[in-house]
Amino acid sequence: INGKYISYTIFFMAYSSFVAMPTLFLDDIFVLEEYRNKGIGQRMLDFCVKHAKERKCGRIDLIILDWNKPSIKFFENNNAKHLNWLFYRINLVN
Repeated sequence: INGKYISYTIFFMAYSSFVAMPTLFLDDIFVLEEYRNKGIGQRMLDFCVKHAKERKCGRIDLIILDWNKPSIKFFENNNAKHLNWLFYRINLVN
């Protein structure tokens, strides 16, 4: 907006052996705080959904931190379902 970057999204393609189809993994949607609640995040998610459908993905996967209530509400309002999976990480750097 007016030459200023106010948001970004990071996603990549993966493959799901469960559904035997490509998966779009949504790593991040970020909007600067002063521009939130203006529909920008929704437009970015809509772009990701469109991209996933064009690539014949079976699903979109994402991770939300349990304390991030606004993001949980946003994605649940967009038909995201909470999975009862445990998320683990192996750190390779200190």
